[in-house]
Amino acid sequence: MLKKFHLNYLYGMLLKLVLSLRHFAFNRKILHSSPWRNGKTIVVGNLEFGGSGKTPHTLFLLHHLATQRPLFLSRGYGRKTSGFQLITSHSTTAEIGDEPKIIAHRFGESFRGGVCENRHRGLEQLHQQYPDSTVAVLDDALQHRKLQPHFSTLLTPYSQPFWENKVFPKGSLRDLPQRAAAASIIIVTGTPLGTDPSAFIQKAPESLREKIIFSSYQLLEPVLLNGQGSYRKELKTLAVSGIARNHVFGEQEQPTLHLRFRDHHRYTARDLEEMQRIISENQLEQIITTEKDAVKLLELLPKTPLSVPVFYRPLEVVFPNPTHQQRWLSEIESALKS
Repeated sequence: MLKKFHLNYLYGMLLKLVLSLRHFAFNRKILHSSPWRNGKTIVVGNLEFGGSGKTPHTLFLLHHLATQRPLFLSRGYGRKTSGFQLITSHSTTAEIGDEPKIIAHRFGESFRGGVCENRHRGLEQLHQQYPDSTVAVLDDALQHRKLQPHFSTLLTPYSQPFWENKVFPKGSLRDLPQRAAAASIIIVTGTPLGTDPSAFIQKAPESLREKIIFSSYQLLEPVLLNGQGSYRKELKTLAVSGIARNHVFGEQEQPTLHLRFRDHHRYTARDLEEMQRIISENQLEQIITTEKDAVKLLELLPKTPLSVPVFYRPLEVVFPNPTHQQRWLSEIESALKS
């Protein structure tokens, strides 16, 4: 136990040292950082390992910018491919990752997106494909220091904002809290409706308080993914989720049983067999899952159907204080015009 403690301590110290040296090198221009040469970039990111709401906020932003035909670029976390991949209606989660698949699924044929580890290279490839697009939205690119964004949005969860968190392994931060100073705006996500944010803001670093706004999530009606029927809350339900905050999904749905997987879990036919076993043994009548899980399950269900209908529950971003939404979008528009 003591040995594990020392190893975690050393790992944490080493990680913070590496992050500090890296940011120092970029800040002093020892390492090169440059903007996209063909247009303006808007970055959505966080300091935590997942669970901050990047996908729904990116969707919100892409919808707002729809008339400008924005490009979307992601790293494509969890995909089996490497290099640049253009996102098409036929792209699988193995090719592009689950979160880009959600966004592509929402937009359909009008979507202009791709995945690439190298954001500059990815933007160039996308611009070659869509030369009339001069605005790009990048999710999870706050740590990609080689790209100098025109506007950056930092997301942090209400349940544990970055200033009350610590760098891994002591906490769940993957970057230094000081990095928040580079953000154009900070959105506290998942804020409970009816919350008075004034006391919450007082706990944040004083130098960042003017940048903070608040958003919440609104759960939408379940959508049929596979099978037949309508979702009914009173039926015996199996919840299935593989997200960073499985417990939150369980609290929202309050199912009869909850099958939980790790974040970004890649489903297999064996997983569906396990679901069917649980359904049969417990006489369950429907499945509810997240949109993130739905895009992966949809690739398997036609070949391995279950005996009960499968539904997913989308969610969307809302701003309890409308002036916060207006501020975020107006600041982005100003950055795009400058």
